[in-house]
Parts: sequence; C-alpha cells; structure tokens
Amino acid sequence: MIIQSYTRHVITASILLIAACGTINLFPISEDRRLGAEFHSEIVKDAKNYKPLHNRAATEYVQNIVNRK
Repeated sequence: MIIQSYTRHVITASILLIAACGTINLFPISEDRRLGAEFHSEIVKDAKNYKPLHNRAATEYVQNIVNRK
C-alpha cells in the first residue's frame, strides 16, 4: 500500500514537473493546489519517510520555477 501510494505520488510529481517546464498546463491552478495540499498531508503524516532534500541544484531549479511568476 505504501509503495503504491509512493509510486503514484512520484509519477504525479514527475508529470507536474514536466508540465511546469513548458507552456502546457495539464491541470487548472485549483487542481495544482489540491494536489499540493494532498502531497503536504501525506508528507506530514509520514515525515520519517520523506526526508528533506539538501541539493543545491534541485533547490535552484525549483526556485527558478517559483520565480517565473
């Protein structure tokens, strides 16, 4: 069950990252927010299995996506 949930989240996050890199919007903003809230809830419930990623390149990549707006 945990592996299925984890796999589903990884696949969903991968799709969202790919979509964020281009101009294709697969989901409306409301759906992005709902998915973000779902991810947050899963991480909070199982924080020991979701360790923070301390990777400068990854952090800069995500920050660049955030700064586009």
